[in-house]
Amino acid sequence: MGPTGATGAAGVPGAAGPEGPAGPAGPAAPASAVSVSYLLSEPITASIRNDGTAHIRDPRTTPSWHSLSKIHGHPADAMDVSTTILQDGALPYLHLTVQNSAGQVARTKCLLGRPVPLTGGFYAPGTPLGPPAYPANCDRFTDETPAL
Repeated sequence: MGPTGATGAAGVPGAAGPEGPAGPAGPAAPASAVSVSYLLSEPITASIRNDGTAHIRDPRTTPSWHSLSKIHGHPADAMDVSTTILQDGALPYLHLTVQNSAGQVARTKCLLGRPVPLTGGFYAPGTPLGPPAYPANCDRFTDETPAL
């Protein structure tokens, strides 16, 4: 038998093979939602943290961030948040609504201050003339999930 000959030219490519099966679903993205409402000129910020809990930032308080996760009725795995500030007579309330991954909607309201006589403004939560400190100044969460 003689030596192997030279390699010939490449042939025509074949047809593409069938598509493979889909891979497993990746992990869910962490919750990340923010809402800001203003009490006079002070921004009151609500945030849903990666662990699915609601927090409020009130720059008039120390510390400025407060967890609402221990308030009765706080839904597990919150993903979205909305806020608005409404006056009830002379008292300002932050209305905070959250929704979780299962579609549960829950709302609480937090007293943001008591009026400062003559000069205006509001005593902040946790101050001597203000309402109780967070989260004691907030009502329990009420379930407001729409019926399907």
